Amino acid sequence: MVFEWPETTGYRRKYDRPVYSWHHVPMHIPLWSTTFWDLLSHKITGRKNYALESEEVFQQIIDYVSTTACVDTDIVTRDMVDFITVFVSIKHFLSNILTKIKPRAVLIRCGYGRFPMALSQACRELQIPAIELQHGLITSYLPAYRRSTPTTNKDCIPDYLLAQGEIYAEMVRNGNLFDKDKVRSVGYPYLQQILKEKKRGSRQKESSSRFAHTILFTSQWIVAKEIQEFITTVADHLEKQHLNIGILFKPHPYDTNSYSNLQNKQIILVDKYEDIFQLFTNVDIHSTVYSTSGLEAMAFSVPNIFVDLYNITPKTETPYLVHSPAEFIESVTTILANYQDAVAETKATADLFFTPSPEEHFKKFFTELKIL
Repeated sequence: MVFEWPETTGYRRKYDRPVYSWHHVPMHIPLWSTTFWDLLSHKITGRKNYALESEEVFQQIIDYVSTTACVDTDIVTRDMVDFITVFVSIKHFLSNILTKIKPRAVLIRCGYGRFPMALSQACRELQIPAIELQHGLITSYLPAYRRSTPTTNKDCIPDYLLAQGEIYAEMVRNGNLFDKDKVRSVGYPYLQQILKEKKRGSRQKESSSRFAHTILFTSQWIVAKEIQEFITTVADHLEKQHLNIGILFKPHPYDTNSYSNLQNKQIILVDKYEDIFQLFTNVDIHSTVYSTSGLEAMAFSVPNIFVDLYNITPKTETPYLVHSPAEFIESVTTILANYQDAVAETKATADLFFTPSPEEHFKKFFTELKIL
């Protein structure tokens, strides 16, 4: 059984069609629970349910965040007090559940955020192994997995991280947060299973558009506006240069934008719930922004172009990383001009991100924990 808490409110994230499995149990805080009344009391009276070791350090953090983010100190203070209060209440709530059901281990889809961090702390206090399964792209810039200096403050992170590939595992091992011997590279079982099925049922690439070549662009809801502007500019360039290249634009499932104003004859809007793995088999190039879909495309031997909207990474000569629409067009033409070489390079690179034989690695890991 899988318990989920996708929103800080405790309610399920809303979709415009059924997407949840009956195996998932949405969590809520019962009216008769101590946690409910603690949170209600805090909401009405502002009463805290915690004590800090150093109010001085807490104030320094508030001042730093307020100054850096240009947010009023009172607002930052209110939000941080609220965050800590809810964290403590939820931690007690989860501790009670764990004490009753006595799980041999807890699997966590995403280890950072108020709910999963409270869950990790509760697990550590009850000596229940908390195991995070890599859910997205891990980079050297992600503070949830890496910090510049060592720390002993690890009570809010899971005991273990099961990474999809060695390149991620090594990054986290050297990140001063997780214990090095508790970061494992185990692969991505679901992706491998899909790849096997696609291979068994392999067929000629079907045309998804009227163009000679097609690019699938998968969006991210957190930068929807910026991506829309980027894609529109790219499409205008394609049209002006008379390039017979079309774009399949697939919004993220969390994205609530209708994109009704995305009118361009070079762009075809794809249903946001469309099977992305199926789409991979029908396009020549994939592109995305800060998403694992780019790496999953590579597993399907589809060359991927990462768009660095915020110029986080330095410019390089590779056609697989771009910072502007002009660079994007140049990369597309370069890849298509040397397509078979690009496919071979993509296929060879994919194993760095997805460790082969994931079932064997998972079985070995859970056997070592004496769960199997």
